[in-house]
Amino acid sequence: MFGTGIGSLNVYMKSDTEMPLFSQSNSSDNNKWIKAVVSKDSPTDYQIIFDGTVGNNVKGDIAIDDITLTTGFCSPACTFDDGLCNWRQDQSDGFDWTRETGQTNTPLTGPPSDHNTENNGYYIYVETSYPREYGDKARLISPVQGSGLHCWTFWYSMFGRHINKLSVYIKTKFCTEILIFSKENGTKIADWMKADISLQTFSEYEIIIEGIRGNGPEGDIAVDDITMTNDTCKTGTK
Repeated sequence: MFGTGIGSLNVYMKSDTEMPLFSQSNSSDNNKWIKAVVSKDSPTDYQIIFDGTVGNNVKGDIAIDDITLTTGFCSPACTFDDGLCNWRQDQSDGFDWTRETGQTNTPLTGPPSDHNTENNGYYIYVETSYPREYGDKARLISPVQGSGLHCWTFWYSMFGRHINKLSVYIKTKFCTEILIFSKENGTKIADWMKADISLQTFSEYEIIIEGIRGNGPEGDIAVDDITMTNDTCKTGTK
């Protein structure tokens, strides 16, 4: 989806009616392939529909390739070294999480490198420089996971004097979003910190990671190395 005239790419599941599964309407910053993952259960036979919409000029070619289907739930584990893995950007928020290696573009905020591989690896962060404004939100959504006892672990960095808030929500098909993790205010050093969250669920669910912009550009919040295991966490949230 590279070009100034990009329209939109939509994916629907059709059984008795058409249900939207995926939508992207913005052009990418470069002409690289981007991975999309959609998890969905269906009690009946169904078809998948790919819908490409024409934009406002001829520079709007949309392409797809390498479609696969697997049974079971997609893994939520991600180091971000090879992209967003099976996570997806929320299309209803104010801006997107950015994938980065090394330092962020703004001095005095953000981590110096990713959590595990120093300057060679990648992480994601919320870029809070202009044109971002106070209260803008960036949200990342996990693939759907099955019910049960789970331990979610991730590493985060909140260095900067304009840091606002990092929040994690759980969303099931039976309820609205429930807050399960929240950190506010920045740290004085650019260290990575570990979060462990134990969950017991009785239905399928998604995890939403939300970064909120503070009152200035020195507010880059970063996340890296997300894992999930089928057990309780050995340590509590830090």
